[in-house]
Amino acid sequence: MNYPDETIYAALFDLLDSAQLDGSRAWVTSSRKWQSWGDVSPSNQPAMFMREGSQDATQQLAIGLTEWKLRASCWIYCQHPSDQGSIPSTLINRLLTAVKDVLSPLPGRDAQTLGGLVTNCFIEGRVLIDEGLAPQDTQSIIVVPISILTGD
Repeated sequence: MNYPDETIYAALFDLLDSAQLDGSRAWVTSSRKWQSWGDVSPSNQPAMFMREGSQDATQQLAIGLTEWKLRASCWIYCQHPSDQGSIPSTLINRLLTAVKDVLSPLPGRDAQTLGGLVTNCFIEGRVLIDEGLAPQDTQSIIVVPISILTGD
């Protein structure tokens, strides 16, 4: 059965929003309404925003449900100290692991089904990372591409 897109995207956001960092909520700010990193103050980071993307339809048989591939992206913003001794990728790697962890299938399952709504939900494609290495740049940005498969 294909569920409404809104139900699927809401479930994906809830899953991403549940990411943990050191046993606490990973995000100070999270929303399905995207904001530019310049509009999110350092005190409101780490921040996570989900954007919906393209959709592709496939019909394998003359009858049956259309299979859809929905896409989304998880945008993560975080700040790091500007001193020469800090390593920006340390926090980036930890936040990225938190997202990978929530998108992993539940134990004993082969796929992340968003609670039975979809066939699979997974990271697919190139994860973009900007550490913010320019002098005095403390802003890091991560963009995680996510694919969602529906249908039977």
